[in-house]
Amino acid sequence: MRTVKFFMLAAILGWSFSTTQVVGNDTGLAQTPADSIIVSKFRLFNSEVTFYEFRSSNEDEVVSLKVFNRFGTLVFSAEDKVCRWNGRSSNGQKLDNGVYVFRAEVVGVSPTIRKIGDITLLDKEE
Repeated sequence: MRTVKFFMLAAILGWSFSTTQVVGNDTGLAQTPADSIIVSKFRLFNSEVTFYEFRSSNEDEVVSLKVFNRFGTLVFSAEDKVCRWNGRSSNGQKLDNGVYVFRAEVVGVSPTIRKIGDITLLDKEE
């Protein structure tokens, strides 16, 4: 119910967003949608601010998020029920344009629920 209210509020505030549900585990076997990591992309209509949200389909589970640059250097990490990344490093510095690899994992569940993917940052001002 909380998710529905959030999407209604986001629509009222003028946010655009897309949601991708990802299902999988270490063994590569598909699981039920109840055991998945949901990745959402949000952007204000009148703004260049875009952020990505990572959360478990189970609202009580904690997600660990790590973002790496193309050289494999950790540039951002967070651990919370909802992790958000806006293209900045852990210390708040704006990151360069390019491809960044993320690893999102639900903490403390077995088998491990994990999603690895990439995000391309493109800043129109550069």
